[in-house]
Amino acid sequence: MNRFYHVKPQKTTLFNKKFSRRGKRRGAHPLGGEVVMNKLLERAKELQPELVADRRWLHSHAEVGFELEGTCAFVEEKLRALGYEPRRMSGAGVVATLGKPGGKTILLRADMDALPMKEESGLAFAAQGDAAHTCGHDLHTPCCWGRQSCSRSMRRN
Repeated sequence: MNRFYHVKPQKTTLFNKKFSRRGKRRGAHPLGGEVVMNKLLERAKELQPELVADRRWLHSHAEVGFELEGTCAFVEEKLRALGYEPRRMSGAGVVATLGKPGGKTILLRADMDALPMKEESGLAFAAQGDAAHTCGHDLHTPCCWGRQSCSRSMRRN
């Protein structure tokens, strides 16, 4: 007979684990998760009109492949407005870093190129010329700086 039969094994989860100080737990926000999420949602709603306008500009100014001069300039302008120092990379990319070199790093990536096809949607912001963002890349890019704007506003608060 097992002498430990009276001890019920218990799976440790965040809900039953004992923490000496909840605020000191790694990853815990001092305001609490629900408060943080509500603040992020409020900030995202504030940014929505600007991000929609940015997405529509990118949609109407579609560029193909590695010929993204206007798109890269637009992205650089937006990143500078957020306090970053963007730089061109590979001719058709933009990189902006935050923090100290060699420290913790998070990569946010967004495709910016369009497809070589004419748009026939009839939308007010339809692509001009022989390229169109029927791929969704016009949405990826504003999502990246929207995310950064939200996180920066949380750090300030």
